[in-house]
Amino acid sequence: MKDRKEIKLLTVLVICALGLMVFVVGCQKEKFYPEEHFPEFQAAEAKKYYDEGIGYMKSSRYTDAINSFEQAIEIKPDYLVSYSALGHTYNELGRYEEVIQIYNDAILKCKNVSHDIYKNMALAYEKIGSFQKAIIAYKKGITIMPDAKAYYNLGGNYIIVGDYNKAIESYEQAIDLEHSFIPAYYNLGSLYSALNRYEDAIKMYKKVLDIIPDKKALEISPNYAELRFNLGLAYLALDPSDKESAIEEYELLKNMDKDKANEFLKLINTKGNIREKIQKDQRVNLAETYINTGRYDTAINIFKEIISNEPYNAQAYCGLGVVYGMLGSYDESIKHLKQVIAIKSDYIEAHTNLGLAYGNLGRWNEALEAYKQATRIKPDYADAHHGVGWVYINLGRYNEAIEPCKQAIFIKPDYTNAHFDLGSAYLQLGDKESALKQYEIVKTLDKKIAEELLEEINK
Repeated sequence: MKDRKEIKLLTVLVICALGLMVFVVGCQKEKFYPEEHFPEFQAAEAKKYYDEGIGYMKSSRYTDAINSFEQAIEIKPDYLVSYSALGHTYNELGRYEEVIQIYNDAILKCKNVSHDIYKNMALAYEKIGSFQKAIIAYKKGITIMPDAKAYYNLGGNYIIVGDYNKAIESYEQAIDLEHSFIPAYYNLGSLYSALNRYEDAIKMYKKVLDIIPDKKALEISPNYAELRFNLGLAYLALDPSDKESAIEEYELLKNMDKDKANEFLKLINTKGNIREKIQKDQRVNLAETYINTGRYDTAINIFKEIISNEPYNAQAYCGLGVVYGMLGSYDESIKHLKQVIAIKSDYIEAHTNLGLAYGNLGRWNEALEAYKQATRIKPDYADAHHGVGWVYINLGRYNEAIEPCKQAIFIKPDYTNAHFDLGSAYLQLGDKESALKQYEIVKTLDKKIAEELLEEINK
């Protein structure tokens, strides 16, 4: 997979995206309609093509599904369920501009458009980074029917555009509609922490703990350790002199996530102003959120501001290296990532992103050494092993690519790009059967990437 680029960022505030819905209606068989009953005949014909499209969707025959849904709409231009299914199909293919156009057509041509059409349109706008338009779509959908998940997503979009008061209002609306909506409480707590409203943050985090009993929390939420970590941070920031509550969180963290626990213990033992240190870390997290949402200039300015006050902040230098890499400024990326390694030689993300930057410049031997160094620092880091495999593929050393790709998959079984590259390596070695096996796995993980691999196999 020579042209696939992959950037790994640190943990950021994640905005939940809901899956698109396919509307399925019951089947009513009719053999013939006289001319005077043409509307009924028209509906039955459209329904036939719609059902055909649903069948194609289930077998991942997306092009055929699109043709069937379009045929249904041509026969019956106000056939809402076909617009919905057609939008869903384009979404599966990652063709978000077309998703938006389909839903706009539905709004213009169909009566009684549901709130889900607007919600799904908003999700497509999010995918292409049009967050203001996503906000408008969510709000229109909410006017049709108030929806807790739509309010929740709306809150996330308001955070991205920097309207924190509106974000708070949206999360509160979500909670009013669904009192046990854990993600809304959690994101509200994170937002309050970012705004230095630590008492409010603690209340929100505790509300999550009230909803999820401790003994079941790890089963229900894989982010439970993150919740405990953030609650401990809020306690420390609220009153750095009162470490009793923070230490209680540390004791709980030890049994959940040792890396998080060690990170938290370092904060507890920080000399100087703990609150200031926490607030600086939150600035880094904010910058990383801007990276994830395509606001690169804002992220760069935040990182540079941090570095001007803290010349040895490895995290901020790494953030700059990642951003410049995403912008295609690989020499600039390499310069900042090397600075990270000079400050903290075992900073794993700096080594992997350095490998990526070298690779994108065609400096494959340097890329290989960067990724190999990452595997030496952290042998169980899937990205590092995959990077080694990716380099070997680009060097045409396909036999050598197989083992590191397999190692990445052993560490992280659902690693889509590692499966893709393993399939590509098998294909180059003439083992089409093994390549097809990887295609079948990728198809369960990412349909769009699976189509790319299938195209390679069928060449």
